[in-house]
Amino acid sequence: MRHERLLLTIDESLQVVAEINRWCRRTGTNYNRFVTAAGVRPSLRSSVRRGTRLTITTAEIIRSTMADNPRGIEWEEHKRRVKRRASERLKRVQQRERIEFPAVLVRVDRTPCPRCGVRKDIGCKHFPKEAQ
Repeated sequence: MRHERLLLTIDESLQVVAEINRWCRRTGTNYNRFVTAAGVRPSLRSSVRRGTRLTITTAEIIRSTMADNPRGIEWEEHKRRVKRRASERLKRVQQRERIEFPAVLVRVDRTPCPRCGVRKDIGCKHFPKEAQ
């Protein structure tokens, strides 16, 4: 659990949610556009109403987003943000999943021995085991 001094009280958290609602009504901005611009989770509003307390940094992020966009968030700007975040997420996934292959791939003869049927790469008494 987070340290108590990093959390707002439940009343202060509800006040931040009320500020979000007032800002959205005043500017005509959709709540989903706002949470995308702020970078907070979409369930923030409902979780605070159920009793979850906000952190001080989350409240600062929310208030700075409202201050940075005094006239609201336009549809085109919202779509740019969504595309940029999706491309950033894709880049992170691609970097994580990058597989390093050896510089030289060795071809292994997997044909079976004509006498006993064991693969030649495994080795049998007729053919020596191939070096890996």
